[in-house]
Amino acid sequence: MKRKAKMRYSTEAEPIYAEFYAKFKNASDILTPSGNLDKRGMQQELYNLLGDDKGRIKVDQYTDGLALIPDVEEQIRQLHWKYDEYCERRDREGYERPSEMPPEMHNELMKLQARLDIYNLEKEALEQQLSEIQSVENPDCLKFGPVGSGQLRNGDLIELDGQRVERINGKLVITEPGSPYLGMAVVDYRKLVSDPWLKQQNDKLNALIKQRQEEFKLKGFSDIVIPTRRRSISKNDLPPWPEGVINYLLVESESK
Repeated sequence: MKRKAKMRYSTEAEPIYAEFYAKFKNASDILTPSGNLDKRGMQQELYNLLGDDKGRIKVDQYTDGLALIPDVEEQIRQLHWKYDEYCERRDREGYERPSEMPPEMHNELMKLQARLDIYNLEKEALEQQLSEIQSVENPDCLKFGPVGSGQLRNGDLIELDGQRVERINGKLVITEPGSPYLGMAVVDYRKLVSDPWLKQQNDKLNALIKQRQEEFKLKGFSDIVIPTRRRSISKNDLPPWPEGVINYLLVESESK
């Protein structure tokens, strides 16, 4: 795959940036050939880079903070703000307004930009690897959607809608690598994913049955076909991860 993330300056234009870029790239466990992460490890690294939809990650059970990419972006914004403040101060003191950053500030900017560019390169690499894994995963995983159909072994739930389930710290958690609900507690899945989705499907079916009955009354026949068995669905049609729901695999990893 062609990478979108790349060096923003040439070595000749910004040698300090190029030096930091090479240093961070060589130190990356994700970009080096020795990097050998399983899917859960890749998802954890991607979470560390991007965070949730607000760019935040759980630091521990009680606190959170910025993910790596949003954090560096914020540091760059703060540095530009600091430079603008420096220029204003020089102007107010009667000095010529600077046309470029002082060397120390410029070097810090080069370092931060190089760090951000490597993080973005890591993000692309992880997304590509996860996409390749996804294409060869369990075909039964959510094949018919989140219908809530489970399989028990010795009285314990071990599979739900084709997704592997394991008990983690006392909670039943979805641990199927190819599932978009990987890390979700089963109780959250049933309450916030499966139950609402089933209600939506039943509402659609009842509306279709009613429409067919009305057509029969008017015409004496109907072209509307009522499905009599479950149909497979596209992963793109699955409900999204509910807002505010904890990923117990990430929480477990961060607590170690």
